[in-house]
Amino acid sequence: MPFSSSLNPHRPGLAAQPKQDAALSRNVSSYKEPGYEIEPLEVTEILPNCCEFDNQINLISEAYNLVYGVSTNLLGSTNLNKIETPVKNTVLHIAAWNGNNAIVNLVVEHAPKLLFTFNKNNDSALHVAARGGHIQTVKKLLASYANIERHDIKMAWLEYTNNLDDPKEYDEKSNMEDLLEFVKMKNVQGNTMLHEAMLCNKSNNISGDNIFEVCELYENEDCLGNSLAKCCYEYALEIVNHAKKSVLYLAVENGEEDVVQLILENCLNSNEAKPKGLSPVVAAILKRNQEMLNTILKNKPT
Repeated sequence: MPFSSSLNPHRPGLAAQPKQDAALSRNVSSYKEPGYEIEPLEVTEILPNCCEFDNQINLISEAYNLVYGVSTNLLGSTNLNKIETPVKNTVLHIAAWNGNNAIVNLVVEHAPKLLFTFNKNNDSALHVAARGGHIQTVKKLLASYANIERHDIKMAWLEYTNNLDDPKEYDEKSNMEDLLEFVKMKNVQGNTMLHEAMLCNKSNNISGDNIFEVCELYENEDCLGNSLAKCCYEYALEIVNHAKKSVLYLAVENGEEDVVQLILENCLNSNEAKPKGLSPVVAAILKRNQEMLNTILKNKPT
């Protein structure tokens, strides 16, 4: 069954999802898409020439009609907010996983609250876009999170952070403070979106430094002088997942010397900052990568 909806909470077959739930406990390194009941967007595989977002939305709407026996308009924000798969993936999760930017734009336009909705794996749309290697989708999503000129996105932030009492006080500094916290959000495996970008399948033909290039676009500072452009490199050193791996460690494991160099050269207070979790030096040794080891020791002798 492709879709469930909170509009039909008692529909038979939706209460027990052992296969999907078991998938949430899988190892970080083996995390793949089986948790997504439509993998990847079945309607576009069935009709590969049907690429316009209106048609894809209509096809998903038809699928919903087949499941529930009623017609629905997915462009209505109420429907978009309520439709979800058994593992709580929203339409935005599915679009982000597939890197379908037209659908992402459309969903954010009509249902910005989905930017702050998490699935059972505690993935935001940012997590799944990064996991899929869709850097342009990550870029579009970050732009949406930062677009507080849109009143509905601003209000979605205030609702998410429980600050609806003072909407007039919410400015670019407040937004950057919240965005930094959001980017640090961990899923069930303890991965941030930065971890997921580094863990994504290399068949996507992207390099790990792409995620940092996107983060560098956000130079606005919060009240403490922090920005995503600066802090993304700190996060790459300091935030570890449940496997005790930092983004830096994963970059070393992947043999991405350019990414390692980029992180070490740009992290704040480079003479003092030390990576948390498993040592990237050990990773370089285990991989027998002398050039990587030299890069690490040159930038971080300790």
